[in-house]
Amino acid sequence: MCRNSYAPWLRLSLRFTFNVHVELIGMETCGGAHFLGRALREQRLEGQLIPAQYVKPYVKTNKSDYLDAEAIAEARRASQNR
Repeated sequence: MCRNSYAPWLRLSLRFTFNVHVELIGMETCGGAHFLGRALREQRLEGQLIPAQYVKPYVKTNKSDYLDAEAIAEARRASQNR
């Protein structure tokens, strides 16, 4: 896959994840998440896709990036306990 074909936001995301050492990256499932998951796999990182219906119960109030990230993290923790 040609690196120049990535969208600018994706290039920034991949540059950030390249410099971070984490065990697992949780993402809410969508078309972009599948593409990003494949790109993360190329960097030898593990991404966990979580369906939106599992994330929705953890959203506390109006949508924002911070609250969405918090809900995804909570849903990921709950899925590990199952």
